[in-house]
Amino acid sequence: MVYIELTRRCNLSCPYCHRDKVDSVEDLPLTIVEKLITQAKELGVYAITCYLYGESLLYRNFMKVFKMLVSSKFPYIFLNTNGVLLKGTIAKELAQTDFQSLTVSITGHSLEEYAKNQGYERPGEQHNNVYENIHRYLELRSNFGLQNNLYLRCIYTDENKEDTVAFIDYWIDKVADIHVSRLLTRFGANNEIPLPHDGRCYRLDSNMLAVHADGNVSPCCVDLWRQLIVGNIHNQSLSEIVENDIYKELYYYNDNNLKKMPEICKNCDYTIRNHDLMDVASAKNMMLYRDGFNALDLTKEGILFGVNGQMHNFITACKMYDLDFSFKIIDNHRTGTFNEYIIAKPDPSIIEGKDIIIFAQSIKSQNEIVKQLEEMKVGRILLYSSMLNQTA
Repeated sequence: MVYIELTRRCNLSCPYCHRDKVDSVEDLPLTIVEKLITQAKELGVYAITCYLYGESLLYRNFMKVFKMLVSSKFPYIFLNTNGVLLKGTIAKELAQTDFQSLTVSITGHSLEEYAKNQGYERPGEQHNNVYENIHRYLELRSNFGLQNNLYLRCIYTDENKEDTVAFIDYWIDKVADIHVSRLLTRFGANNEIPLPHDGRCYRLDSNMLAVHADGNVSPCCVDLWRQLIVGNIHNQSLSEIVENDIYKELYYYNDNNLKKMPEICKNCDYTIRNHDLMDVASAKNMMLYRDGFNALDLTKEGILFGVNGQMHNFITACKMYDLDFSFKIIDNHRTGTFNEYIIAKPDPSIIEGKDIIIFAQSIKSQNEIVKQLEEMKVGRILLYSSMLNQTA
């Protein structure tokens, strides 16, 4: 996947964003963007997004870039915006084009929360305009007979819990989904989770390239400080960059010697073994967990087995909707703690007599875990898929 930062400029000043803490840079020239898109296609890139830290719709030639991406027929095209400029010709052009997803990042359903989180000088006016822009885009999309591809993204904290619930309740039936995230560690920033960083970086596993507005290329989309630079698109092609020694060395250490990974990687949440516990949650899945929670008659001290994104949906639902369920998390890979939840290697003394919910990445691994548990004296074995009314 390739991230293209068309611009680092933004029309909002969100207090949790670190964009203003680094040097400003000029917009990426259109000629460089054109070359980049051509090279990405030749390299076999399957997904591309015009997003890093700036507001892409501020880019003077944004629509030219978007049309180039569409005409190049990338399988997946993802766009992100704060919604302020999602109107007029831009909204109409996007709404009538078939592409993967458009995500609007907005934290704050009430005017007070919007003003606090989006940093705009006229929050009331801007809040209403963004909501109107979203409604209009959805209307246009429907009129053109295309599938709803609009997602919302918000940041959840303990302080804005009620507002986030109200935000979800308002939008959940109108958009494709809402991605609920929390402030995570990005090279030491927003650090609030005391977990050892002893895992491998799954961002590198995804063959990612992030092209910054100054042309510098990093294998990490959260490298705002540009400390993992592996090349520059102004004087190198994408194929030259992915074949150079710096790029290959990062991949080698990620697979074979984590201690030699750069220091900044060691302070990032994406190198935590259990990073899925802190990843983005799907509001629609969270609500399914909430609605099916009491029907499952879960014990007060159940066990969660395995770690993936669905477990995060469950944990976030428990916290956001105050579901009365204390549990332990069991992970074969490591020991440690995650807030009040215990991450521990399977121990019969912990498992015995407990209900267990299995969060597995695949049916195969799920069945392997079930077989292992059946040999122990456990309570009920529940599958997360059954909580979502899916076939296990």
